[in-house]
Amino acid sequence: MDYTATGEPVLFRLQQIETFYNNAGSSKRYGIESLLSYYPFKSLECTLAYTYSHFTYISLNTGSDIISGTNLPNSPQHIATLNLDYNLTEKFMIGVAMELQSRAYIDGTNVDWIGGYTLFHALLSYQFKIFQQKAEAMLYIRNIFDKEYVAFTEPDPDGNSYQPAATREIFFNLRLSF
Repeated sequence: MDYTATGEPVLFRLQQIETFYNNAGSSKRYGIESLLSYYPFKSLECTLAYTYSHFTYISLNTGSDIISGTNLPNSPQHIATLNLDYNLTEKFMIGVAMELQSRAYIDGTNVDWIGGYTLFHALLSYQFKIFQQKAEAMLYIRNIFDKEYVAFTEPDPDGNSYQPAATREIFFNLRLSF
């Protein structure tokens, strides 16, 4: 049994399991976001969204070195999505989407990184009436091809923790309007 400095027995001991982080340095951040929509004909909508991020350290104190000009962790430079939504009828719509992300560095030294990825999604939507009220049923499949990828990383006292993303996900939504 453990005893305190005053000789009292220690009945329990709190163990620190959380890691707390301080600001490691100063950074410079700039970027651009854009959204383009195109309607080649009435029933087809094409949407492209793009984000460019340039997030770098001006000065990073790693504890043993001071680094500058490296990218901030978990900040991919490029993220893009392309959506195509097609109305087969006034009530029935299908959609497909592609999501891209470039690689992201794991820590401020930029020695290690997680790779980028491309995911594909699909959507089916049907509008109808229930008791004279508008309703819509939607089926959404995210990551159709069941791709495995890393969602994000975080520093860990024992190394880096790699957090896996969900693989294929299927969502069903029923929306009623009163």
